Amino acid sequence: MTTFEIPYYHDYISPELAAHLLRQATPVKGIDGLVEVGLGGGLETTSSLRFLSELYRKVAPGLKEVLSRRQSDRVFIDERVAATSAFNKRLGRDVTDPDFKTIIGLEDAEGRVVVGPLTEHYCSRGGKQVAPIPDHLKGPHVTLFGPPDSAKMAINAMNAYHRKLPGEPAIVERLLAGLDISPKWGADDEDSKTPLRSDLTEAGENLTACFDRDLSLKEGSKEYKLASSHLSLPIKRFPGLALPSTFLFLDGNPIPLHLYDFALHLFANFKNPEALTFYVPKLENEEEARYLHHVITTAEAMIQEVWPSYKAGTVRLMIVLENPRAILRTHEIMDELHPFFAGASLGWHDYLGSTARIFKEDSHYRIPVKADPDIVIKYIKASHAMLADVVGSRGGIKVGGMYGILPSDTNIKSPSFQITLRG
Repeated sequence: MTTFEIPYYHDYISPELAAHLLRQATPVKGIDGLVEVGLGGGLETTSSLRFLSELYRKVAPGLKEVLSRRQSDRVFIDERVAATSAFNKRLGRDVTDPDFKTIIGLEDAEGRVVVGPLTEHYCSRGGKQVAPIPDHLKGPHVTLFGPPDSAKMAINAMNAYHRKLPGEPAIVERLLAGLDISPKWGADDEDSKTPLRSDLTEAGENLTACFDRDLSLKEGSKEYKLASSHLSLPIKRFPGLALPSTFLFLDGNPIPLHLYDFALHLFANFKNPEALTFYVPKLENEEEARYLHHVITTAEAMIQEVWPSYKAGTVRLMIVLENPRAILRTHEIMDELHPFFAGASLGWHDYLGSTARIFKEDSHYRIPVKADPDIVIKYIKASHAMLADVVGSRGGIKVGGMYGILPSDTNIKSPSFQITLRG
């Protein structure tokens, strides 16, 4: 029976499925131990896949450790949440009681605080300033997220500045004319798409063409091409640490999707600093940030062997804070990721989901209703204040969470559209 060196990945690929996939796999020419299921393309070349394989071998032990920690931490969380819930229930305590017990602050057998801040006043703790922000990342981050696996979608995202609504007031164009900042595009290989190999290869190819400024498309008599000015800045978001590929296996182990997406993009675009900022989703604590720091320092050292003039520290990271464990360790995550940390953004749907996962054994917990205005007033506001107090105070980029409504009518003069704009 096939077993992986990172057991966590059997949550996604059972030993039986792994054996089935490996029976179909064929060797990748020129790379010992690497096999593939199906046909690749895009940024996959012998050189880039060799780079990916070497990187995986160097960082796999660290990845195994942090993903094993996720598993053991979830067992600890479920046991302690069930115990504190039973304790509160027996004593008739509800969440308004100052003695209400929770998982927050409890230590495991090794003395690790599994959920909660490591310092009492974590918002005002301070710390080392982030490394200087490169010019292309400065200014407000007004960001559209969407996958680059369609050339048409990629071109539209790059040309977002130039897109105009029917009946748009003339003042909008005058306001835009006075801006020298570019929109940002979260070129998303994570939440926006299913991680199929064909989609990922096309996404990598399209995104690299966006940075090379040579992406175009013809549909019948209509041609789509990049504008000559005010193009969006793409920022790739690669998949989280948890997801394995089902199409590339090295020594019988699935290549992690975050390494696949990061390494191939880095290898193709290392000469362009503007291409080397990445959104990182789903981090849970500073231990995982430490692993990610190791990945980047290792990858950059490998790039320097290929291109000695490459400057270490060119890779920059935008961390998506979408897990309560991460929210309460923001300072520590920033510390571990120096000098790569550039800023952070707030998640919303994933934050609700990951919080519900932590408290799933608590009979008192209910997933909040998104339409409840108190959520926005009390909690979304608090998370934005935390982002300003922690990330902002240390010189990092601060990107707020998504706005919670969309217009029911896209006519710019409709009351629904106007209310959305005011919001």
